[in-house]
Amino acid sequence: MTEIMSVQDLVSIADDSSRELWWRGHAQAHYQLVPALLRSPELSSVEHNLTTRFQLRAPALFPNCPEDSANKWLFLMQHHRLPTRVLDWSQSPLIAAFFGVRHHPESTGTLWAIDPIRFNDVFCGKSLIMAPGHELAAPLIRAPFQEDATPPSYSVAVLPADGHPRMSAQQSCFTVHGTPEPLENHPRREEFLVECSIPVSAKATIRNQLDRLGIRPSYVFPDLDHLAREIADGKYGT
Repeated sequence: MTEIMSVQDLVSIADDSSRELWWRGHAQAHYQLVPALLRSPELSSVEHNLTTRFQLRAPALFPNCPEDSANKWLFLMQHHRLPTRVLDWSQSPLIAAFFGVRHHPESTGTLWAIDPIRFNDVFCGKSLIMAPGHELAAPLIRAPFQEDATPPSYSVAVLPADGHPRMSAQQSCFTVHGTPEPLENHPRREEFLVECSIPVSAKATIRNQLDRLGIRPSYVFPDLDHLAREIADGKYGT
């Protein structure tokens, strides 16, 4: 397995690929490529209840909630950590590396990359990146909002329209999952999935390099709370 010891290593890996790749960082290597909702049968059984409660209460706290768009609602829920059947990916390897080194300095991290075109070909027989309204993506995205719905058993890689400042900052893209099978356990994983290791000894170096490149919390999470925290911590000096 390739080890990433620095941002330079990461750039070299990205530069060597002729394919479009999406990236995801895990601060702990044991964390599997399974959406939060599908890690628990108990959560999966109340998916419609979770999404309904979020839709009812969110407008009082967030003035720009979507009106009728299931995909915008689903991706908004995902970005605010409601358990969903979605995994976040980024078009930027730097953003993914940020999440891979941000926490758990004592643990080896993992940087994952998927080829979204090959992903959709393997799972759906379609060699393309899907929009949320695609005939195969839409049933998976609508299922959480339909009582007693049975989601399709495949998964899709979807490039959404930006609906939230975090999505823009994080260059978000998503896989939406129909089953709890970890992607790394798929028998054809080598066709669409690449795994790189981030050793414990490299985490601080990469975190500092990303910070100097401007990939810091107030950029990845563009809100006043993260900005204030950075200023209070002396990030910008006096």
